[in-house]
Amino acid sequence: MKVAIRTLEARVNRALQKDGLELRKSHPQSKWIGENGRYYIICQFTNGIESNHVDIEALAREMGKLHDNDEVIY
Repeated sequence: MKVAIRTLEARVNRALQKDGLELRKSHPQSKWIGENGRYYIICQFTNGIESNHVDIEALAREMGKLHDNDEVIY
C-alpha cells in the first residue's frame, strides 16, 4: 500500500501527542537543518528538543503506524 509522506507525518504526530511530544519538520534552507535534521521531536511542555535527525519511516514502523508492505511516497 502506498502512503503519502504527509499522511505518515500526521499518523506519527498523533501518536506522539499522546505522550506530550510533537514531530517537527525543518525547512530545507533552514540554518538549523544541519543540527536538527529534516525531522525532529520536541516536548510540548518544555519546548525542548527530545530527538533530532529522526528517520520518520523507521519511527513509524517502530510505532506500528507503517506496515512492512507499505511504501512511502515523497
